[in-house]
Amino acid sequence: MQKLIKVPDYQKLWLNENEWDYFHFHNSIDDYWKRLMNNVMGMNDRFLPIESDTYSIMDDYYSMLNDSYSKIVELIPDALNGLLYDCLKLQFYEMAENIKNIHEELINVLELYHNE
Repeated sequence: MQKLIKVPDYQKLWLNENEWDYFHFHNSIDDYWKRLMNNVMGMNDRFLPIESDTYSIMDDYYSMLNDSYSKIVELIPDALNGLLYDCLKLQFYEMAENIKNIHEELINVLELYHNE
């Protein structure tokens, strides 16, 4: 797993103004989305691989897949793909790199979930 990289302030500002354009499906997971956006901005908000020694944001994702909002939770990687596309279009390469790394970990969690 890659580490998160530092994101310039102008990219953070843009994301703070636009993040809800990418994921506004259900307010029951707004707290998780907010922590995920912190990670996109390079702030390590428990961004660790699932089943690490420390409880991580990926463990949270796995847990949410097993609750009543699992269908909504499965949309998060798609929402990140939309955000990634726009970051690349805007040449926000630092934020795009973080999104790519987060997305990769989420896909690993989804595969683990679907293979059980």
